[in-house]
Amino acid sequence: MDADAVAGGGDDRRGNNTFLYNNGPVTSLRDATLLFRQHYSLEEVTKAGTRTLIKDAIAAPSFVGKASMPNYAALRQQAIKTVPGGGKTYVGQADDSFFLDLRVFDLLYGGDLRETPAPVRASSP
Repeated sequence: MDADAVAGGGDDRRGNNTFLYNNGPVTSLRDATLLFRQHYSLEEVTKAGTRTLIKDAIAAPSFVGKASMPNYAALRQQAIKTVPGGGKTYVGQADDSFFLDLRVFDLLYGGDLRETPAPVRASSP
């Protein structure tokens, strides 16, 4: 199957008056505390034409820390959709070589940063 992801509903920004991604714990892709959502549609494009397989689904949000997203695995699972005719699709964050530590935003909610490694100290010769 030759399927291409295309823009469905675009961005959903309820937090226009803030730079925050969320304003409380997020336990569902539809939580009011999730201030930024990305929507997508999936279409199958063949010589015979185009068929919409998934319409206006919500992508998994980026993980911004345990205080903000206490069960990120559940959010990822909610973002997995079954494709008609077989298969599954997932749109969201993936294990990638690019990394940006967003846990700093957990400080805004009183996050527990004990999982942060201790600073490396230079030793004297």
